[in-house]
Amino acid sequence: MSVFGCFPRPVPTRGTPRAGTRTEPRADPQADPRLDPRRPPRPSAITLTWSTDFPAVFSPRERTRPPAHPPTGTPDDPWYVVWSEARAKKKVAERLAARGCDVWLPTVTEKHRWSDRWKMVTRPLFTGYLFAATRGAGYVPLLKTPGVLTLVKEGAQPAVLTPAYVADLRRMVEHPELAIESDS
Repeated sequence: MSVFGCFPRPVPTRGTPRAGTRTEPRADPQADPRLDPRRPPRPSAITLTWSTDFPAVFSPRERTRPPAHPPTGTPDDPWYVVWSEARAKKKVAERLAARGCDVWLPTVTEKHRWSDRWKMVTRPLFTGYLFAATRGAGYVPLLKTPGVLTLVKEGAQPAVLTPAYVADLRRMVEHPELAIESDS
């Protein structure tokens, strides 16, 4: 009997290869350039950029697509801090950008060690949170987006950030060597 209970263990017949053995020859790296170990790996991560005329976050297949809703708000629209589901920040940012929101997901690149190599990993700076402005539509479209749990609140109302505060925060994240002077 086998570990599968009542099913008998298959027995290889004469002339058939054993499990785990190769029957075809190995591919030559010269014949197939995809197998060349010197070739740099293709980037598979989502590229995060900031632009005023295109959504802040987009996936590789959405690079040529315009946003679903054209911008209708003013540059002074309030920003909200969105609390999203675990490990879903980039997906939520894509969905918010598709709804016509300005989205900013601050990220940081760190060097992580695996058992066999070092790798540069991009992760969200504020775990669980991203920033969004709804361009004049209020905060209800943010709450209706799949993956959004809630907004950070001040009392019973969502906390509102000014565009100047978000711009200062963005400047600090993108250029940490520049210090913002405080009044105290």
